[in-house]
Amino acid sequence: HEVGNALTIEPLGPVVSLVLHGQVLIATARTAKGKSVTLSVVSEFPRNNDVTISVTPQQKEWFVVRLRIPSWSENTYVEVNGKPVEGVTCGSYLSLRRQWKGGDEIRIVFDMKARLLQAKEGRNPEGKWFQAVQWGPIVLARDENIDKDYDKPVSIVASPSGEVSVTPLVPDKPSIRMEFLVPTSKGGIRMVDYSSVDGWGGMHVHTWLPMIR
Repeated sequence: HEVGNALTIEPLGPVVSLVLHGQVLIATARTAKGKSVTLSVVSEFPRNNDVTISVTPQQKEWFVVRLRIPSWSENTYVEVNGKPVEGVTCGSYLSLRRQWKGGDEIRIVFDMKARLLQAKEGRNPEGKWFQAVQWGPIVLARDENIDKDYDKPVSIVASPSGEVSVTPLVPDKPSIRMEFLVPTSKGGIRMVDYSSVDGWGGMHVHTWLPMIR
């Protein structure tokens, strides 16, 4: 930053670009002064959109913790020690500059919602007849194991902005992490997160769903 004729450099610190599921994830980094700082992350993401990061530096020190705010989380809430942070913008990094000390805590609440994705025609004109549903960063799938009509054309119900009002369900299978009831013009269909599809043993799955013409 340039202040008057003087150039000041922000003291860099840890950068958090990705949050994974885990009750407690611990990472250690270095500050610009070479001192260690430990980040303890408590999260059930993406099942839960609430993430807590405890910051424990070797000693009190001014530095910046940078958080990646993903583009899919349009209205992300961030607070430090219970105080809301302003200027949170999706698709960018948020810089939290302060004198960090043991016991400081960052809380992030991601804006998890379902959106309708429209396939592009590209080289294949038939592409315009396919849609997908994305929950936060997670693509949902229609699995033949739980839906024999997995490949039948549907018309997903969405708002003008493309938001889909899905209903979380308790999965029938222990291997499935997340399951949702997705509204269509002919009733709800069950879709699961793609990563836990239970259909790789000769069954089938669709992420791009054919549309009713």
